[in-house]
Parts: sequence; structure tokens; C-alpha cells
Amino acid sequence: MPFPILAAMGIAKLVAPRLGRLFGGDKGEEIANKVTGIAMGMAGQQDPQALLNQLQGNPEMLAEMQSKMAEHEATILAEETERLVAVNRTMQAEVASSDPYVRRWRPTYGYLTAFAWFIMMVGTTATFLWAAIKTPEQAPVIIAAVGTAMSQSSMLWGIALAVLGVSVHSRSKDKQVANGQTPGSAFATIAGLFKKRT
Repeated sequence: MPFPILAAMGIAKLVAPRLGRLFGGDKGEEIANKVTGIAMGMAGQQDPQALLNQLQGNPEMLAEMQSKMAEHEATILAEETERLVAVNRTMQAEVASSDPYVRRWRPTYGYLTAFAWFIMMVGTTATFLWAAIKTPEQAPVIIAAVGTAMSQSSMLWGIALAVLGVSVHSRSKDKQVANGQTPGSAFATIAGLFKKRT
């Protein structure tokens, strides 16, 4: 069950501090919701914000909750470790494959998407220039038609660019796993940089 993210993150970080590195990862919100659900069940509380306020104002209750949460923390850490091992195995199988498109489908998709974007931009620019120079009287009609065509293709481009973004993000995480690092979110990385400076 999803909870308000600020309250869920606040509760999760208080009662399960050993899971801190996971809250900045790609499944951070899901894990925070899971921990919050467990904590609310333990406390018999229905309102996550009320529980957060109780924990912040009651050190004894917080210590007891942290103690009860230890077993659940171990289970969640084991599940996350298993997931990262599975990601690592998938990445190793991809790299070891003899089929070049199993190893290189993400770069191929990226290059093809960039090429298609380039063709569309060049074609659009050439159409505008041709309309302005050769048939200026038809320029408004041609420009309107090009605008309509671009707006009609915006959903397709949204999907294509979203897939590209996920592919790039996943490849970055694969490289982190291969180097023995735990993948984290961009926010966690930025926070880490600020911590190093202070």
C-alpha cells in the first residue's frame, strides 16, 4: 500500500536505519512503503504522519520499534542482495553472449533514435526553408501541416525517448554492479558529493 512519500521515508529512516542505502535506490520508495506498513502494523497506527510524529517525540518507542524491525531489515536486505545478484547475472550473460545484438542492443537503439531525431530535425528545417523561399504563399499551410505532423508523432517520440532513458539508466547500474558497487539514485549520488565536501 503506498503512503505519502515524505512520511513513509521519515518513518522508514527512523525505524530501519540499516536500510538507509536502499532508500536512495531505484526501489527506495517501494522499500520505504514496505517498512512503513510493517511499522504501522506494529504500532497499531493508521496514520503515517501521526506515527512519524510519535516516533520523533518518543525515543523509547523508537528504540523498541527499531529492535522489532531488525528481523524485517535482514529479510529486506537479503531480498535486495538477491535482486542485485540476478541483475549481475543478467549483465554477465549479456556481455558473454555470442550474439552482438544481445550485447549491443542498447547502444544500437540509442544510435538509431539519435539518427531518426536528426533526420526529422533536418527534414523539418528543410521544409520550412523550402516553403519560405520557393512557395512563400503556401508557407502558412505547409508550416501548419508540419506542426500537425510533429504533434501527432510526439507520443511516439515520448515512448522512444523514455525507453532510451531507461536503457541508459539501466546500463549505468549494470556497470556499477560489475564494479561491485550498489546502484543508487541521482539524488543519493548528489547527497554523497555534498557529504564529502563537508
